[in-house]
Amino acid sequence: MPTVQDVARRAGVSAASVSYVLNGTRYVSEELRERVLRAVRELDYEPNAAARTLRSNRSYTIGLILSDLRNPFFTETVRGIEAVPGRPATT
Repeated sequence: MPTVQDVARRAGVSAASVSYVLNGTRYVSEELRERVLRAVRELDYEPNAAARTLRSNRSYTIGLILSDLRNPFFTETVRGIEAVPGRPATT
């Protein structure tokens, strides 16, 4: 699995520049943006959610304690939670 550092090496830029492009947090030239995105495609890079969680100290995860998974009410409730707008359902 390629890392941000691998993308940076392929694109000939710093890891910070890769981060700026991927997160849209700073201005980068169109030429640099294209180099980074080309490297991302070539390496089939996907951000590592676990690494991001460790770095940011936020997981955006909730826990549910259910008394009976066989009860249709609970399964429908979980499906509703998973279907939050802007987030694809995992079922």
